[in-house]
Amino acid sequence: MIAGRESEFLILTPEGFFDVSAGGGAMLNLVRGLIIMGQIDQFYQSLYRPDLVREKLAGDPRGLVARRGR
Repeated sequence: MIAGRESEFLILTPEGFFDVSAGGGAMLNLVRGLIIMGQIDQFYQSLYRPDLVREKLAGDPRGLVARRGR
């Protein structure tokens, strides 16, 4: 979890799923090896999953994150 100014936040699971406030995506860039992939908000379609973040924070009792993270 990352908290910023004025209630901005970003929550990232080990599987890569995230939830973010309106401006929170600017707080983090994704890097693969030595290549900067861009700000996390460029990955909304595939990784923006507030539902899976909530599930992970609850301990993934239904195994939803484990199934999606494969």
